[in-house]
Amino acid sequence: MKRYIFFILYLFNTVLLFSQQDVDTVITKKTKKGWSFGAIPVIGYDSDIGFQYGVLGNIYHYGDGTIYPDFKHSIYLEFSHTTGGSGINMINYDSGVL
Repeated sequence: MKRYIFFILYLFNTVLLFSQQDVDTVITKKTKKGWSFGAIPVIGYDSDIGFQYGVLGNIYHYGDGTIYPDFKHSIYLEFSHTTGGSGINMINYDSGVL
């Protein structure tokens, strides 16, 4: 039974590998302009610090899109805390034009 599951997973991964598009062609087709934002939740557990929860995100400014995938301004935000009493509150600013 394990052989069949392994074979099915191998076959599935092979099909996915050969069906993916070239990453460079996908990136060059679409350029971003202006502001862009992305965020993900932070969830974790460690026996020393307890349960960790929070959010992290990044805000980018690409300008008119001529320098994409580089950015003009980037603001990284991270806020996470643990039930053990520790936490991270961080704001980081990065600029390619200053």
